[in-house]
Amino acid sequence: MKNLYILILICAIMACNRNKLDCCGIVDTSIRIQYKDTLNRDLLDQSNPYAYNFGSMKHFYMEDSIVHEVNNYNADHPKQLNLYLGSDSTYTLKIDPYVYSKGYGDIIFTDIIQLDDNDMDTIMSEIEISTTVLITKKIWYNGILKYDSNVDEDKFFIITK
Repeated sequence: MKNLYILILICAIMACNRNKLDCCGIVDTSIRIQYKDTLNRDLLDQSNPYAYNFGSMKHFYMEDSIVHEVNNYNADHPKQLNLYLGSDSTYTLKIDPYVYSKGYGDIIFTDIIQLDDNDMDTIMSEIEISTTVLITKKIWYNGILKYDSNVDEDKFFIITK
């Protein structure tokens, strides 16, 4: 497994586009969240009338205290949101935090997910940025630490609404 990581790192560095963040051999920032209600029902299953409407969800990021909507028109997922059915037959929302800084170090980025007209949540991600790495170290969801790379193996959690 270690050899696979080394091979991926070498390939990624060789293919690196120096015009984007001047990096990245390893990019690992995606967050996966399942939303359930108090009855343990899947709030992302689009076939259910009580589910959040994925098409209406919005993704915002905060830069210099100004909120901007994420909309990368040319990307496969312009909102940097993706909905997929997991192996446990529950839908999962994959969020890619909006990383805009060209600085290096451990930088905290703030994303806001608008699930519907009445429900907005804040995700803060501490992301390490160097010439070869763009990786999430910690995640806070509405101010509560949900992921710490020193403790947790996976950036996945369940939110009860």
